[in-house]
Amino acid sequence: AYLLFDRCFVPRDRVFMAGEAKYSGKVITYFTANYRACIGACVAGQGDVMIGAGETDSMRVIARLTECIRRENPGIRIHVVSGDTQDLTDRLERGLFDFALLFGATDPKKFVRLPLHLRDRWGVLMRKDSPLSQRETICPADLWDKPLILSRQIGIQDGFLRWIQRPLEELQVAATYNLAFNASLMAEEGLGYVLVLDKLIRTDGDSPLCFRPLEPALEAEFALVWKRYAVFSRASEYFLRQLREELGLPPDWFEA
Repeated sequence: AYLLFDRCFVPRDRVFMAGEAKYSGKVITYFTANYRACIGACVAGQGDVMIGAGETDSMRVIARLTECIRRENPGIRIHVVSGDTQDLTDRLERGLFDFALLFGATDPKKFVRLPLHLRDRWGVLMRKDSPLSQRETICPADLWDKPLILSRQIGIQDGFLRWIQRPLEELQVAATYNLAFNASLMAEEGLGYVLVLDKLIRTDGDSPLCFRPLEPALEAEFALVWKRYAVFSRASEYFLRQLREELGLPPDWFEA
């Protein structure tokens, strides 16, 4: 619990949020997270589960699980917020999410990680009339002199730089992005070649874009992550228990 005021006099010009709201946003979000957890712990079969999710086809696992949960417990609501690893990890650490669907390494002292054992393959999104669209796969040398649109996530770029075998300074980075849809619009307009995960952008039919996987293959394995020693609401506990059963894990896995 937070004790904000205790029998104190506050002059009107110093009243909370009266012209001074610099820190009020953080206080409100922290209060909301704790309030939601406390209320959710009191009512069985009801509550909200907050999930931050990176863009990935692995989200289908969460979507299928959500449908099953809603069928059995309509009072449980699942809220999904999209973002990149940087944003989601920060919000998860501040208690604004119960879980986050992330790839890449996380600090084991701060977070518990449940691998989903699903891999997404990295590739290049480009216009169908681009020179590289005639290739089945894209190798490092193909991109050395091409304008690139890279994710702003440092973790992705580090893996990509190892794959492409060139320092960032020697590459033609035309733009960066944090959501794939915006990057696809830049590709449609001919700005460059987008490094992106497969199955995020539609490339069939009348789409002007195509996707070609990287070779050697560069993959991302996603996991569900939560704060170590987190205090869950009943709804969040139920969600995690159902996911554990879906993945065939022993009952005490996440308690270890």
